[in-house]
Amino acid sequence: MKVAFTPVLVMGLCITASCLVTENVFISSHLHWQEALSYCQNHYSDLSYVRSDAEVTELLNAMDTNQMSWIGLSRHDSSWKWTNGDPLTYHNWAPGQPHNDHDINCASTASGLWYANDCNAKHAFYCARNVQEMVVVENPMVWEEALVYCRNHYQDLVSLALKTELILALQKAKNFQGTHFWTGLRFLDDSWLWVDGEKLRNGSWSADPLPKCPAEPFRCGALSTFTNSQEVRSCEEQLSYICYAE
Repeated sequence: MKVAFTPVLVMGLCITASCLVTENVFISSHLHWQEALSYCQNHYSDLSYVRSDAEVTELLNAMDTNQMSWIGLSRHDSSWKWTNGDPLTYHNWAPGQPHNDHDINCASTASGLWYANDCNAKHAFYCARNVQEMVVVENPMVWEEALVYCRNHYQDLVSLALKTELILALQKAKNFQGTHFWTGLRFLDDSWLWVDGEKLRNGSWSADPLPKCPAEPFRCGALSTFTNSQEVRSCEEQLSYICYAE
């Protein structure tokens, strides 16, 4: 099954109790609700949840379209529940919705409003994926020391391969003094890599293309709150840094 998708980078972020941040991704291919659920759970985390006015706005911002799209809500034994089993505590049903027809048991959204639909209908859909929470450490160190500190006290230096991760890192960093913060970006073996092994995508949100063969010791990446992007810095510079929370 070939699925076309459009990743949507949500500016509003939902912090969960498990130190994760939710990003919504619009998938433009049309599938049955169960197929959409399976696709999201296999490739992301789940079909998207909408549990507040703010999250309605996030989906509206997520894709410039009014087409009907599945969300992670369905009816079981007369009760509407999210795919994780949570009961419905917030709703944004369109007038006259949901239908009382108990053969129509899956929810979709269009223009921010919800509609009960036949689960066998084919629609585009929204998937949710989780991004790990981050911690800013104001204890300036050289890049290598910052890496070791993050791995010993938290999990790792952050790898900002997704724009959602960049947004979260900037939100965190702008609450602290300083303009540059070490991230897990390093030039190694003739390539710019994140410490989790990911290669850069689309310049990994760098304001300018990163040099293909940087001179020593300018082979480490720092997040700049001036340019809102990655910049090359001397690895021997002492900066605060951003770690993934445990």
